[in-house]
Amino acid sequence: MPTVTIDGRKVRVKKDATVLDAAKKAGVWIPTLCYHPAISPDAVCRLCMVELDRGDWRQLITACNYPVRRDIVIYVSSKGAQQARRGVMELLLARAPESQELKVLAERMGVKETRYPNVTESQRNCILCGLCVRICEEIIGQAAIGFAGRGADRTVAVPFRQPSD
Repeated sequence: MPTVTIDGRKVRVKKDATVLDAAKKAGVWIPTLCYHPAISPDAVCRLCMVELDRGDWRQLITACNYPVRRDIVIYVSSKGAQQARRGVMELLLARAPESQELKVLAERMGVKETRYPNVTESQRNCILCGLCVRICEEIIGQAAIGFAGRGADRTVAVPFRQPSD
C-alpha cells in the first residue's frame, strides 16, 4: 500500500485510490464540484487541483482522478495550488454567477469576486461540469442529455436540441 503525504500528513491508501480519497482519509479538505462517488471522476471543474512533488519541480494535478500507485507527496495548501484553484473559481463564477453552491464554495475558498466578465447570459446556474450528463449515462443508463456547442456557446441539451414528445 502506497503512502501519500498531504501537507505533511501521512496516510496509507490502496493502490489506485485517488489523491482525493487519500486527502479525505487524512482529513484534508479539497474543493470539488464535478465529483460524485457514485460515478467515474472526470476532473472537469478543475477545483480539486493540488501540487504533486516531482522532486525538482511540482506539477498541478486533479485530485479527484489522479491514481496513487506509489509513495507520493502532495501539497494542497501551497501557494501554487491555492492560486490555481482560486483562478478556476473566478472563471466558474463568471460562467455561473447565480449558482448558490458556487457562491458557498467560493466563500469557503476565500474568493469574494471575479476579475472576469460574465461569459453567458443563458444557463447562469450551470458551470458545465458534466455531473448531470454522467449521472444520466452511468447511473440511469440513458444518454438523454449531453453537451452541445463549443466554448462559451457550450450548453447541456437533449439530442439534436429537439424536445421529446
